[in-house]
Amino acid sequence: MAKPSDWKGAIELFGVVAIVLSLVLVAYELRQNTTMMKAQTRDSLTEKQMMFSEWFGTNRYSAETAILVGQGKVQPGSPEFLSFQFLVQGVLREWENSYYQYEQGLFEQEEFEPRKTRWRKILNIKSIRDYWAVSRDEFSPRFRAEIDSIVQLIESN
Repeated sequence: MAKPSDWKGAIELFGVVAIVLSLVLVAYELRQNTTMMKAQTRDSLTEKQMMFSEWFGTNRYSAETAILVGQGKVQPGSPEFLSFQFLVQGVLREWENSYYQYEQGLFEQEEFEPRKTRWRKILNIKSIRDYWAVSRDEFSPRFRAEIDSIVQLIESN
């Protein structure tokens, strides 16, 4: 016949094994959740990029306005200039969101770097940099520092 101390030891061992298995399951579920969050973030940011492309790719007014502003043919204060400012504001907000998601670890470096490459190309447009100069204080400090460093590189060349 088993002694009560033997049963106690077996129950304690079973309890320890159950706790360890529970922790392994929690770790697995956290990993699955992180993977899902990264996938959802990637999908959401891709959708926003596609929306941005649609603003110019399928909307003649937006495309023409951007070109005219870039050529200096639109006067500040005009409806076209205001439209351009709102378009650029939307683009910069999407960038800020991408940067935030990257900072939170929901966007991998290998996925984020190509976005920064695109930012550099777009910031080569003087009218975009001009808008940034007057609106930069409306953005988060870390994002502002990131864009400022890109603008500084462009303007120093």
